[in-house]
Amino acid sequence: MAGILKKIMTLTAAVLLACGCRAAEDAPEEENYLVKINGETVSAEEFNIYMYETQNSFELLGGEDIWQTDFDGRTAESVARDNALATVTLVKFAGERAREAGIELSEDEASSADALAEEAYESLTDSQRETIGADLELYKKVMRENALYNEVYKYIVSDYVVSEDEFEQYYEQNRDELVKQYEEAYGVENTEDTGDGTAGDGTAGDEDAVRDFAHYNYEEYMRQLYFQREFDRWEENADIVRNQSLWNAVTLIK
Repeated sequence: MAGILKKIMTLTAAVLLACGCRAAEDAPEEENYLVKINGETVSAEEFNIYMYETQNSFELLGGEDIWQTDFDGRTAESVARDNALATVTLVKFAGERAREAGIELSEDEASSADALAEEAYESLTDSQRETIGADLELYKKVMRENALYNEVYKYIVSDYVVSEDEFEQYYEQNRDELVKQYEEAYGVENTEDTGDGTAGDGTAGDEDAVRDFAHYNYEEYMRQLYFQREFDRWEENADIVRNQSLWNAVTLIK
């Protein structure tokens, strides 16, 4: 699927978000929602969009054999299902915050989200479309909500400022590992500081480049933690209910 949802999947993993959803008793047959978050229902079809992206993320990390992996006594499929729910919960949280703060997508942002939805929908096979059950309009709704999430994330973390003293301590303690990460990211070698202002066989600016690289990633990670704390406060008071009969029927998308 397109990049917006992948960004949220990455963030979900990075902050180790654990969804505190509570299981409900089986809902009456006429109740066809899969999960309800602060009164907003999520259909099985909408959830399947997230489930399919989660499935792809798992296979990207561990290949198709990942579904035979044991996760501390849990199946990979059940873990993927919970991860998908965590992502949906993040997005619905962002929707609430957007309404509170008056954040809306611009016409261009909405159009871009629609284009990504069309791209994602067209990439599906007929069998996958049938299993997911979502039409193009539902894909557009999901992608617009995910685009709105990105705007809310930026809004929430906009007032976060990195402690430079803490960064310096982090950098000194982890410098060797950060050098390796920089070399792997940019395909360079031997950026170790020689003590005379140069960095090994690289350029004189490599040490500064490593520091800038480390600072950017440190700041991004700390912003994610900052956002996580905000989400945790919201989740403590959120009413999150699963329709257990439909929840148990969620499967991988073939």
